[in-house]
Amino acid sequence: MKRAAAIICDKPDAQADSLPDPQESLAAELTPIAAQLHELQNRAVREYAPIVERIIRSGSRDVREIETTLDGLLDFACVPDGLKLFKALCRYYYFIDPASTAYYVQSYRELWDEGSEDEDEGQEMGKRRTLGRYDELIGNEEE
Repeated sequence: MKRAAAIICDKPDAQADSLPDPQESLAAELTPIAAQLHELQNRAVREYAPIVERIIRSGSRDVREIETTLDGLLDFACVPDGLKLFKALCRYYYFIDPASTAYYVQSYRELWDEGSEDEDEGQEMGKRRTLGRYDELIGNEEE
């Protein structure tokens, strides 16, 4: 009862000071998980790099392989090297199937773009925005 009274009266006692901060505990628990996720993302990028390079270098027109690779890369486009691979393959795929490439660009935007647009924007505005971001995403400038 003494502890409750101390908390209510805003007079911390020794027991109240020894309570762990819930945010610090959560951060301590999440830190190793975040490190594992980061390593997984880096490993995936290392695994995908030779696949993307082979597709582009060989001039492959295997739509199934390209789209399967783009599907996988979408999961890792949140890291800079993953995004570079995704962009490179989109640039390549655009000359094979522009409509499908636009779908992947839109999928990227839905997953990873942190823009603050309203959900109620008109469809025409959405098309212009998609095309503008598409040009930005697969443009020829190197990042």
